[in-house]
Amino acid sequence: MTQLVLDNRYLSNWYIFGDSVCKGIVYNSVDNRYELSKQNFINILADKFKAKVKNFASFGATIKKGLTIFQRKKEEIVEPGIAFLGFGGNDCDYFWADVAQQPSFNHQPNVPLDSYFELYKELINNLQEKNIIPVIINLPPLDPDRYFNCFSKGLNKENLLTFLGGSTKRIYQWHESYNSVLTELAIETGALYIDVRQRFLEEINPERYMCEDGIHPNDEGHKLISEILYKKINEMLIDKL
Repeated sequence: MTQLVLDNRYLSNWYIFGDSVCKGIVYNSVDNRYELSKQNFINILADKFKAKVKNFASFGATIKKGLTIFQRKKEEIVEPGIAFLGFGGNDCDYFWADVAQQPSFNHQPNVPLDSYFELYKELINNLQEKNIIPVIINLPPLDPDRYFNCFSKGLNKENLLTFLGGSTKRIYQWHESYNSVLTELAIETGALYIDVRQRFLEEINPERYMCEDGIHPNDEGHKLISEILYKKINEMLIDKL
């Protein structure tokens, strides 16, 4: 992978492409709804680096939707800068209502793994052509039991477990499979890569950084991600701030 080397010219302008994690969405278990957290990791970091941010991340976005958003917004990308990228959580997901009705059917994820890799590569190449440094942020780990409890509400849980092979651990496994190709993607494209997942996994209770839905980092999780990114970026600046 390419060593992360940045200068202040690129650090001043940020473009964000990703899903609800990059958007800063958290789950409010009291009001039972999703909402934008003002303390999301992008806001925390942008404030520290005094960066101008154009956040094109979108709730529910896959890499396929990310490419569509890029095509729609590319005329707004005019100044050299950094693009923080975060896709995968929705790509590896399934349409669970269909799965619950036909658990023996060969259901496919929203974006199959090979397509995920190729489309991600296309987005990175497009950004590089516009003199933007792509920075891949890998996937914070999900809590499979919490996530299962969230998406299975109102559905046939027995059928869902049949599809999953009898255990929610399968959810974690395919989420990890999408995460695992990101290092190869960085090597192949020359994109920069920052690992936030490992820091979560080093925690005795990583679930304390996750919302009740099991897949979105909570405010503490966003704070942890911001600390990881701040440290990594500062270590590799050409001209120290």
